[in-house]
Amino acid sequence: IESHRFYPQNAIGSLGLPLEGTVVYLIEIRADGSLTNIALARSSGAEILDQTALKMIRQAAPFPPPPRGEFPGPSAVLEVTIHLFPGMG
Repeated sequence: IESHRFYPQNAIGSLGLPLEGTVVYLIEIRADGSLTNIALARSSGAEILDQTALKMIRQAAPFPPPPRGEFPGPSAVLEVTIHLFPGMG
């Protein structure tokens, strides 16, 4: 996900200042690393930042497969926290 990190140019708040926030998504991945589900767990409070984090996750898929035996089922749900701020990546 880090290699797909970017800050949206149009992330400007009502006072004309750049937005900053932390987004939390729950992602479900299969044993082969493919992405099967994404759910917003906690919004940054700014839809543009939430959508940027979602795009970063989608661009990063598929993920490396988790180590064998780490997850007992056919998939695993992971919490992904992304902090977005001006000047990042």
